[in-house]
Amino acid sequence: PSQLLRVLESEAAECGGGKSDFMDALLVAFDMLTKEPLPARNKVVVVSDFASAIKEVDEEFLGHVVGGLVDKSCKVELVSVAGPSQPPPEVNSQVMNHLKREAGASVDCAAD
Repeated sequence: PSQLLRVLESEAAECGGGKSDFMDALLVAFDMLTKEPLPARNKVVVVSDFASAIKEVDEEFLGHVVGGLVDKSCKVELVSVAGPSQPPPEVNSQVMNHLKREAGASVDCAAD
């Protein structure tokens, strides 16, 4: 695992400069799943501190994304690297809870 983190850090250094939030990451993963169906089980793991408030997401769009994840039988894991003393912005919590309720997403803390 530590080798993988080093690889990811070096990749991030090459691609750095842009800002994105966890919803952007989820949308990219969803787009990849719909364009390139995989013969294996689909699972998306988002590792973030969830500290940056996501951009405005309307209910219809969120419903489309969640519905697509459910249709693809895609499991979603949201893993926070922030401690319990650093709760995410309210808008992030709302979307994370929606993903838990509607898509069966799991939300975990890496510090646990």
